[in-house]
Amino acid sequence: MQERPIGFLDSGVGGLTVIKAAVKLLPYENMVFIGDQAHLPYGNKTAAQIIKYVRAAVDFLQTKEVKAIVFACNTATAYALPVLQAEVDLPLLGVVESGARAALAQTQNQKIAVLATQATVQTDIYSKLLHQLNPTVAVHSWAMPDFVPIVENNQAQTPQTQSLVDRCLAPVRAWDMDTIILGCTHYPILAPAIQASVGPQVHLVDAGAATAVTLKQFLNQQQLAIKQPQQPKYEFYTTGDPQAFDQVAQQWLPELMIPAQAVNLDEGAI
Repeated sequence: MQERPIGFLDSGVGGLTVIKAAVKLLPYENMVFIGDQAHLPYGNKTAAQIIKYVRAAVDFLQTKEVKAIVFACNTATAYALPVLQAEVDLPLLGVVESGARAALAQTQNQKIAVLATQATVQTDIYSKLLHQLNPTVAVHSWAMPDFVPIVENNQAQTPQTQSLVDRCLAPVRAWDMDTIILGCTHYPILAPAIQASVGPQVHLVDAGAATAVTLKQFLNQQQLAIKQPQQPKYEFYTTGDPQAFDQVAQQWLPELMIPAQAVNLDEGAI
């Protein structure tokens, strides 16, 4: 069981930010990643569509005999995690709770902004969870629908992108928060532009990186972690264009440089 890989799923390349953190914390673990680029962005889809797509990704990862699955996508966590936890006999971990706890540990003025997809914002999942953990904290969520296409099109570091990020974050800057949750796993790839826009005094919380810490703790607690040094195996799959996936992956994960393989998750394809 310990030798089985960890599965990761996302709507696209954003989940690679979680993989990057997990590789550093769990250097001996085998990992399998599936990015459902054929259906991205999840942020403008219905709940039924999101659950359908994520269920197909989970089914695919189960064919790889994974020992746990990380929903490396905030929208998938918000909509599909509770449903699939009741269906699947495997540990399923989301990214929202870890991000919320990390933000609460960071904030000094008890004002937390959340940047996320439209679908995630509509669920109000971060605000609900943050208030469960700390009823006095002030939370404001903003949808950033332009951010995922920027990352998927490998345009995170252009001058035009900085201008766009500045415009999108104007209402966020007007609010006196000291902590921002990057509530979409694509957004850490835009972290330099976001930080430049809001200023160095604002702390950015990477929910995916926080989840990697939770994952390590979970594997250790459940006696599922690989303890002995070994050369891990990594597999990357996309339902979209492998070359487009690789262009972003090579910039974000240059230490791996493993080409993605195309896979079809539509009904009847698995």
